[in-house]
Parts: sequence; C-alpha cells; structure tokens
Amino acid sequence: NAFGAIGQRPLEVAATLRASPWDTFVHVVLPLARPGFVTARILGFAPTVGEFGVVLMLGGNIPDETRVVSVQIFDHV
Repeated sequence: NAFGAIGQRPLEVAATLRASPWDTFVHVVLPLARPGFVTARILGFAPTVGEFGVVLMLGGNIPDETRVVSVQIFDHV
C-alpha cells in the first residue's frame, strides 16, 4: 500500500530527469514510502507488547530458552 500510494507522477518526473531505475527507487520511492514502513513496524510491534501477559503465562520466561521481544524488554527494564 505504501508503494501504491505514491502514484505515477513522481516516477514520471524522475524519468524525465533521466534518473536510473535504481536512483528513482532509492531517492524517490523509498523516502515517499517511509511513513508506510514506519506504520508497518509499529503495527507489527504493538501486538507483541500487548500480549505480554499471555506470552508469560503460556511460553514462560525461561532464560536463554524462550525469547520474545516483550519479555526481553521486561527483563531489561
């Protein structure tokens, strides 16, 4: 969705400026898609933190055996 939201206009402008496909991807597409990447990271991480209690009850907290991000953050804090 992040790539689809960019549209064709920025790609056409880059082509008229004779940018290579790689330059277009790195300097036009990736910066414009960055908000979508940030949102995906947040939405991927939030359920892990939200289900912290369930992970501790079912998976336990065995040192060096069960490694889940939420448990690692809890142990670090």
